[in-house]
Amino acid sequence: MAARASRHWHETIIKCSAHMPITTTMSWGRPAGAGRTDHARRWWRRRGERGVSLVEYALLVALLAVPSIAGIQALQDGMGDASQGAADRISDPTIPIVPSTTTQPPPPTTNSTTSTTSTTTTTTTTTTTIPPATTTTQPPTTTIPPPSQSVSTFGQVTTSTASNPTRWSAQTSVAIRNNANAPVPGATVVVGIEFRKGGTWSSGPNLTATTNATGTLLIDSGLYPSSGGSRADEIRFRVISVTAPGLTWQPNAQAPSALKPN
Repeated sequence: MAARASRHWHETIIKCSAHMPITTTMSWGRPAGAGRTDHARRWWRRRGERGVSLVEYALLVALLAVPSIAGIQALQDGMGDASQGAADRISDPTIPIVPSTTTQPPPPTTNSTTSTTSTTTTTTTTTTTIPPATTTTQPPTTTIPPPSQSVSTFGQVTTSTASNPTRWSAQTSVAIRNNANAPVPGATVVVGIEFRKGGTWSSGPNLTATTNATGTLLIDSGLYPSSGGSRADEIRFRVISVTAPGLTWQPNAQAPSALKPN
């Protein structure tokens, strides 16, 4: 950039000097016209030292640019043709046709061979003895649930007369069974005594007893008057409760009785 500015400055000076009027200077000891000759010499010397002019630059650029533009245009045309050809090949693929080749199988070869075969048949008899099937019958298993209830049953009621004929009593038995009809020993039984005078029933004492090994017990009512205003015309028995381990007593309506003997 500095060299270009220096050359431009020198060209300006030279141009200005070229248009300046030549002045003849008279000097002692120098002929007339010597000053013009020196000035021209200096002008030609400076013109030889200057660089390339603007016109020369323009010619150089034109010589380089025109072939370059033509080459670029040719390159663009070639690339456009190549791209179009590739696009045509992609959009319209060509499938090569392979000629079909049919291979005929070779004709079968028939070999005629005659042979005589002797066959021997052996018959084998196998006897299989099947043992009789054994059937095992399992006895049915019956699960008996444990007893859970008890039932009281009265026996026959009897009467007896004391040594004094004015008093009498009644006796009976009580049997306790569970719901499997087995005797219940050791059961505690509470029996109530009732007596009737005329048409009115009255409650007597409650008797408590325990069943024996056979699940039974005997009850005696005690002596009651047989005559007079406090006589007992009839005596009866009623079970009030039965207590046995693991059993629940089922009450019933039994209430056997005995009439006063004559």
